[in-house]
Amino acid sequence: MTWYYHPKLDIYATGFYLGTAGKNIHGYDDQGWWDFSRRIRRFKLYGHHTEQITTQLAPLQQQFSDIVIVPPNRIEKTSTLQSLYGNTLERVKTVSKRTYVHHAHITQEYYDSLTLHTERLTGTSICLLDDICATGKSLHACQQMFPPSYTVTCCALAFSLSLFPECQQKHPGDI
Repeated sequence: MTWYYHPKLDIYATGFYLGTAGKNIHGYDDQGWWDFSRRIRRFKLYGHHTEQITTQLAPLQQQFSDIVIVPPNRIEKTSTLQSLYGNTLERVKTVSKRTYVHHAHITQEYYDSLTLHTERLTGTSICLLDDICATGKSLHACQQMFPPSYTVTCCALAFSLSLFPECQQKHPGDI
């Protein structure tokens, strides 16, 4: 499987998320990204393609002691990733959705809305995983929840297509 790395954000992803307008972007369908993007969206919203996604993520389970999922913004919502990998990082207070305002600064309210259950971790080598990475702010905010004794590598199922120009092919195992 191909992984992409964004050096400025220090985040890895398995591909690029095109959004609903993606199939209208000339040239990207040649890469198979529209099918990939549609698969990620259906996985995220409906739990479809779970077997394909877990197969893609299997190498991470071998490389890291734990996979920790970035939780959704609402406490009453469980993501498909959480249903597969647990809720070691838990949302204890609903926060406003950051959709379309990714440029906004992460506030203390965001940090206060999270609880890390370190007793659920089996080791100190952590893969912090989010579904879609648009700016990396959520991943980095969640990364700061871990004590310094943990090694945390940030990954996502997909980068927003806007991050493509700065990415390079690189597997999380190459760090």
